[in-house]
Amino acid sequence: MVPFLAAFLASPTATLASNNFTRRLLRERRYAGLSFAFSMLVHLAAIFSC
Repeated sequence: MVPFLAAFLASPTATLASNNFTRRLLRERRYAGLSFAFSMLVHLAAIFSC
């Protein structure tokens, strides 16, 4: 859930509080989204393996 929130809130957070962390999060937003997608894929595979 944290990678999803990081990707979803990167732009508004960078607009409201512009600092090094939020600018970097905005640059790395794609990778946060991809890590969320990968974690959901692992969960889906675990569900189907049972």
